[in-house]
Amino acid sequence: MDMILETVIGTERLIEKTKGMDEEQKRTAELYLRRLQKVKEIHRLAEEMLQSIFYP
Repeated sequence: MDMILETVIGTERLIEKTKGMDEEQKRTAELYLRRLQKVKEIHRLAEEMLQSIFYP
């Protein structure tokens, strides 16, 4: 699961650093960023649930 989060974080940084994009590219990048943030939140919640199960 850590590898997935690292990939998400790395992708977020790449998207945020991208400059000189036209409006369509910006909208697409923002869409991907929102999706990645949702995935990151889902994985964080799953990790918390596993922690509470195995380490009550």
